[in-house]
Amino acid sequence: MTACTQYPLAEEMAGVFKALGDINRLRIVHCLANDASGTLGVGDLARLLGISQPAVSQHIRTLKSVQIVEARKKGNHVYFSFNREAMSRYRDQFMVLYQCMMEKCDQENGKRAKREESA
Repeated sequence: MTACTQYPLAEEMAGVFKALGDINRLRIVHCLANDASGTLGVGDLARLLGISQPAVSQHIRTLKSVQIVEARKKGNHVYFSFNREAMSRYRDQFMVLYQCMMEKCDQENGKRAKREESA
């Protein structure tokens, strides 16, 4: 049984879910995850998504704050990439929380079934 006292984990995951809780940020993540060139900058993302460069910059800042996006500077240009390692870590952390929730549901369903059997 998993210990369900993962409050710091829950707090961290809340920040990740909040960062991913915007359609444009999800679109940015999708673009970066599927970019093989590694040369997408703010202007490129703005053109691909049809939103302003300042909006892309704000979204990138949010995604960088939870390490989903990384920046690489080359000369005067900044290129962004999807951080697969961070997303793998978040997936693993989510699975810990998910398992905890499902165990609780299973316990409650077992109690309910026993009550119904004895009724």
